Amino acid sequence: MIALGCLWATVMCPGAYAASAAYSYSSYLGGESRDVVHDMARDAAGNIYLTGETASSGFPVTSSAFQRTHGGRPGPDFGLLGTSRPDAFVVKLRPTGEIAYATYLGGAGSDAGYRIAVDSSGNAYVVGTTDSSNFPVTQGALQTAASAASHLFVSKLNADGSALVYSTYFGGSVAGAIAVDSAGNAYVGGSATTQQLPPSAGAYRSSGDGAFAAKLNATGSGLLFVTYLGGTVSGTTRGIAIDSTGNIYAGGTTYSRDFPVSAGAFHSTVANQSSAAFLVKLGPSGGNAVFSAILGGSGDSSLNRLAVDSTGAVFLGGSTSAADFPSMAACQSQLSGSSDGFVARLNPAGSQPIFSTFLGGSGNEVVQGLALDQAGAVFVSGTTYSTDFPVTPDALPKRFAGSPCVETASSPFGSSPGVYVCGDAFAARLTETGSLTYSSYLSGSSEDSAEAVAGSPNTFWVAGRTQSNDFPTAGAATADRRAPGTCSIQNSPSSSTQFSCDDAFVARIGFRGTPPAPVLRVVNTASLLEGPVAPAEVITIFGQGIGPSTPATLQLTPAGLIAAELSGTRVLFNGMPAPLIRADSGQITAIVPNGVAGTAHPGMQIERDGVVRATATLPATEAAPAFLTLDISGMGQAAAINQDGSINSPSHPAPRGSILTFFSVGTGATGTPDGSVATAAQSLPAPLVALLGAGSRFFVGNVLYAGPSPGMTDAVTQLNVRLPSDLAGDRVPIYFLLKGASSQFGATVAIQ
Repeated sequence: MIALGCLWATVMCPGAYAASAAYSYSSYLGGESRDVVHDMARDAAGNIYLTGETASSGFPVTSSAFQRTHGGRPGPDFGLLGTSRPDAFVVKLRPTGEIAYATYLGGAGSDAGYRIAVDSSGNAYVVGTTDSSNFPVTQGALQTAASAASHLFVSKLNADGSALVYSTYFGGSVAGAIAVDSAGNAYVGGSATTQQLPPSAGAYRSSGDGAFAAKLNATGSGLLFVTYLGGTVSGTTRGIAIDSTGNIYAGGTTYSRDFPVSAGAFHSTVANQSSAAFLVKLGPSGGNAVFSAILGGSGDSSLNRLAVDSTGAVFLGGSTSAADFPSMAACQSQLSGSSDGFVARLNPAGSQPIFSTFLGGSGNEVVQGLALDQAGAVFVSGTTYSTDFPVTPDALPKRFAGSPCVETASSPFGSSPGVYVCGDAFAARLTETGSLTYSSYLSGSSEDSAEAVAGSPNTFWVAGRTQSNDFPTAGAATADRRAPGTCSIQNSPSSSTQFSCDDAFVARIGFRGTPPAPVLRVVNTASLLEGPVAPAEVITIFGQGIGPSTPATLQLTPAGLIAAELSGTRVLFNGMPAPLIRADSGQITAIVPNGVAGTAHPGMQIERDGVVRATATLPATEAAPAFLTLDISGMGQAAAINQDGSINSPSHPAPRGSILTFFSVGTGATGTPDGSVATAAQSLPAPLVALLGAGSRFFVGNVLYAGPSPGMTDAVTQLNVRLPSDLAGDRVPIYFLLKGASSQFGATVAIQ
């Protein structure tokens, strides 16, 4: 009874909530199948251009778009035997986040846009891959018919996305980079063979490892040069940039031990069989190398992005597993996990790093996006599998770092779930000398990845993909819910793997002071995290003057239900009164009515003495699970009871193999009247998985009971879990998965 009393106090007296002031816009972008942003660009007016791939027939294309219907085979089935054939897409967003135009770009096969650039007139240039024999090409373009099973393509769209200026097939197999100069010439990089893309006369190198750089004229009708860059083993160009005098900077990844390094250029010692990052600066004609440099070490290193500043210094971003990767003036001087991201800046001569730093935690990281602003700052984005990725004090909360993801594998032998650590997106800003000034997770409870970034002195944009139903949205989002859908990988007639389909996402982070606080802020009472609300979820609403001046606490009606009015205060969802646990002038703790189930955007209304004081429209979901914790922060020691009746803590750990009782909120509709107090145990019908973490592994706890706790509100779920017999520790991370959502990061238990 003492333990249950503590739990009542936890629900009734949540802590204060503080949000990051920098996160000003975030939106899902997609349809019913898989949607991914691979790259983004920004024009001088602050408009954002996105490209990627979509297998959704319901992608939000605009009425005047060049291509309004999917040209391939939209659907959720991928893999060798899958039927889905994605299209590329191009989207232009206004600075405030609204869609200016959105168009498909593809034929009957599989198409994907991998890199995008924009010129001063707002024309968008996209390079990608296609195996469509009817990919949209224009008359007079460089190559108007496919000559192989798979091609690169280069397409230029006009400023309003209504027409192609030109579009052409392009030799090669991997699309890696595109840039455009002031005359409208496009510079393309990737991987090709000399048969796919013959080198031009006078090229810097007429053969090589596959990494190439090419220049396409302004009409898309002819090549001005093609040159290869490397040695005799495979490589790919992943970044390309042009400086004010026409020099070309091309970088990427190579496995060639004989990659040509110029005299005086920086050259790391690279171990045999390891990959390395390379950077080549070509003269304007593509016929000579000003310098050619290598960055690597005793493990694999890859370069994914580059940018050049006004001085000719080059910023590089990628990943490395080499502990001896060159580090200089670093904000992080040592490799933290088995693979970290890296960010480096080479001087204009290519002879020395101005700074070079690792960026990562104890898991794996990769820098996937990189961009500069006019003030010299460098913005990067990527994916982390660490719970200790370096973040700054103004970061978003670590919502679900290290949380588990589940894939279901189906075969003739049955179906079995596979559990693995979800990736999280991250965004970071460094100064021109390498100091880390901002770093944050951008994550929901499932897989998230940030592949692209664009920046200006006061704002930067991040884009990628997410499988999370609760990815944080903000501002006037185009969509604040993930389009529901389950995708599968079909690799044989009898086996497949199922997972949540990705939606693309795009987010804006601002640094121009603190934006005005919202009128209302709604969080899960247990985790203190914002997100979609679930039926029967216990929530806390923060706002000025929304409740009575004197705090009022839970009351029961004559029928034994939790009352929906306290001191003249009511909260209604679509007109349905919410049971109230506590109310005061600055915050209200309430239980979302069960009737919210099945609605996408319930309206919330707060009344005092019959007068409406505040309203909001909220996204909704099936479940928003979260553990109650002892210190009401949403992190740290979970509110749990050992099998002997003691409260779990490092001084009273639970024996391995024993039964531990947890308490949670947000498990979804209860099937009982709103405000019911449980009088008997009753198992939830929904399947629930409890997982305990140790490093990058998860141990499954056997859920013996999940349902109401007698004497508590039905909105609190009791979980009795048999602990694994092979796991111990004072602070063992605990998660549970329910209806595609995970509980929060940071709840722990003590096991001996």
